[in-house]
Amino acid sequence: WTAADGMKLLPDNRPARAARASGISTDGHVIYGWNDTNGFRSGVVWVDGSPVEMTANPNLPYGEASGISANDQFVVGNFAYDTISTNGAWRWNRADGSVTFIPDMDYAFAVTNDGKTVVGNISSNSQTQTQRMAMIWQEGVGTMRLADWLTAHGGSLPDGFNADLQGGVL
Repeated sequence: WTAADGMKLLPDNRPARAARASGISTDGHVIYGWNDTNGFRSGVVWVDGSPVEMTANPNLPYGEASGISANDQFVVGNFAYDTISTNGAWRWNRADGSVTFIPDMDYAFAVTNDGKTVVGNISSNSQTQTQRMAMIWQEGVGTMRLADWLTAHGGSLPDGFNADLQGGVL
């Protein structure tokens, strides 16, 4: 919707399936959300009204888009697969259209303006029997528990505060 043009339907690749716009850039040129693919929410970014579907290949769609950087340059999303058994999150770069796979993070919620840091969570970790661990990914460094990153950088958590159970952006 715009004041000048009113309501406008966004095109999608599967019009007979459910779709949703979840958010919009501050400049109004990028809208992000998802389009259903047989019960799976496939991430879509609409740039000036044209859909760009997030996928590694046709058999491995990336999940719904869930956040955008404050400068509107990066969109992040959930449930990406680089192989049929290896999942993570993803980051889309508006400047060049590239999509980066983020390992060991199921949900990505926020990304910095330079795109080099993403925060989110992992819904469960069967190795540690921990659920909803808050995670941070840094380009060139990798993914780690947010609580470990905070303490490694001189921060501390309040007594009794369990960062792993927060599950989202802190």
